[in-house]
Amino acid sequence: MILTVMAMPIVSFTAFAFGRNPFIWAFWAYLFQFWCLIPLFLMKKKPRQELPQSILKFAGEINMKRELRKIKTPDDLFGQGKIE
Repeated sequence: MILTVMAMPIVSFTAFAFGRNPFIWAFWAYLFQFWCLIPLFLMKKKPRQELPQSILKFAGEINMKRELRKIKTPDDLFGQGKIE
């Protein structure tokens, strides 16, 4: 049981890194645990698809909002307000 719980995310991340569908490989890991890594390593690796521009734009907007929330004074813009 614990081996299955450990195998599922490890196999999923490995499959994602190899350009395979992580959900399908998580299912295989549920059934066969770490044994499904053997065919995963033997299969030809696919290049990962690039993320769509809409997702990259959305992530950039979220990151910018987070960074702008940190700015309280004009000195924060240049990093002069930090006391270390």
